[in-house]
Amino acid sequence: MEELFHVGLINDAKTKALHLKGFPALSENASDYSVFISEKHGNSAGNYELADIQIDGSKIRLELKFEKEPSEIGSAVMNRRILFIRTRTHCQLLSVVTLKTASRLSKK
Repeated sequence: MEELFHVGLINDAKTKALHLKGFPALSENASDYSVFISEKHGNSAGNYELADIQIDGSKIRLELKFEKEPSEIGSAVMNRRILFIRTRTHCQLLSVVTLKTASRLSKK
């Protein structure tokens, strides 16, 4: 697995195409997708959930919440996520904000 050097929302068309290249179904409609690369998550696994979305005409802002399941807390993994967000051709994803929350175990 190659190292990912970009972090955040990818606005450069060449870099975006590079990440979409490994997914032929997405790369055929590359203009319909935005690419976001997370920071390293440290020693844990988890997943993203949509926390908030703001739409102003064709401009979109997303807020994503990163949560860990109780069974994932002890995982020793240094990982990053590549998120492919379908936005359609005439829409522009302006920003992606990520929030790290406490594990679901601590919420009970």
